[in-house]
Amino acid sequence: MWGWRSLYGEDMDHERMALEALLVLEGNWLGRSTKPAPHLYPHQWSWDSAFIAIGHAGVRWDRAAVELLTLFEAQWSSGLVPHIVFGEGAKGYWPSLEVWDSHACAEAPTGVATSGICQPPVHALAARRIFEARPDKQGRAFLSAMFEPITAWHDYLHRERAIGSVLAEIWHPWESGMDNSPAWDAALAALEPMPEDIPQYVRVDTDVATPTDRPSDEDYDRYAYLLHRLRRDNYAPATPQDHPFRVRDVLFNSLLVAADRDLAWIAEQLGADGSPSRERASALAFEIDRVLWSEEFGMHVSYDAVVDRQIPQPIAGGFVALLAQPSSDLIPRILDVLEQEFLVGASPSGSVLPTVALSDHAFESGRYWRGPAWVQITWLVATGLETVGSDVLAEQLRDGIISLISGAGFWEYFDPATGEGHGSDRFSWTAALLLDIVSPLRTG
Repeated sequence: MWGWRSLYGEDMDHERMALEALLVLEGNWLGRSTKPAPHLYPHQWSWDSAFIAIGHAGVRWDRAAVELLTLFEAQWSSGLVPHIVFGEGAKGYWPSLEVWDSHACAEAPTGVATSGICQPPVHALAARRIFEARPDKQGRAFLSAMFEPITAWHDYLHRERAIGSVLAEIWHPWESGMDNSPAWDAALAALEPMPEDIPQYVRVDTDVATPTDRPSDEDYDRYAYLLHRLRRDNYAPATPQDHPFRVRDVLFNSLLVAADRDLAWIAEQLGADGSPSRERASALAFEIDRVLWSEEFGMHVSYDAVVDRQIPQPIAGGFVALLAQPSSDLIPRILDVLEQEFLVGASPSGSVLPTVALSDHAFESGRYWRGPAWVQITWLVATGLETVGSDVLAEQLRDGIISLISGAGFWEYFDPATGEGHGSDRFSWTAALLLDIVSPLRTG
């Protein structure tokens, strides 16, 4: 165990932790959705809401259902699920709804302001969890309401984002959910926009959070440039091959495999044909192993479609490939790299998963996606470990999550070496996934 003093005592019991988590979520409740944190993220975020729904499913079922339903009310006619749904009255966030200007796009929804890009497709996983928590008439009505929107979301990804490959592409680092990961360094550095190509912006994140915890100004210049490019093309480039940032991200695609399988399961619960989604999942899983497997690193990595080669940067997101059920001969190597090169001891039974291995030249202990441990990535990897039959290691990661939160509180992310919390406190998906792991509370 690390050497910091717990905010809640030496051995904060699970029931107390669950109650604290519920208080965090209640404090971030917006009425029909949940903001990620009290200050820095004042709106609804796509994959945050999926994780929040998963955490609420067994505790406050109605909240879980309305969270996901509200998000999909902002779905574009193309099927895209936007990564931000803007609420009323929350000012000061950049990029604002005026910057995104989604109302000018024919496929954007009316009556709600959104961004024009997406985030990883966790939503079918969440919908299945919600139904499994209440497999009755009400649960089936929820599942029925979600089936066509999630199907349209997956159709969009397979149709619009699979460019010259079965693998889906992201067109902005924000779409990965791992904004300033070192895996994107080379692709971002290659952009070299002229000053006049970078729209003016004012950073507010460094006013709310410690600047050394956040992406650099150089990163933000490129984020703004890519946003400007995508907005110019109504977030749907006519020739995607010419877009300057095209990455086939291993985490995004692995989640799409798992989500396609869950969508097939949902279809079958409703008496529909699940085989199209299963076939998509199988084809995509095969391609993940074929294209994204790295013999050099003993794990899956992402792929830069602009320069047509693998990105030689192992990150924790690569272990989410376990959710896609890789070829059985690869699994022992993946587990060995996970245990030997990534995991950090947190308690006698728990381990922490840093975003980047501590020995990696890119590692920074407190800077966003360049080293810290994130609860949602750890949760996904633990779920993937269970999928391939490594239950003991999965439990070790969940115990690590408990140790982090018991020691520091409900932070956005954590220093994997010291356990110190970073980013925003009272973070919603941290609380929600803690509930999923430890909650003894059941309200039906």
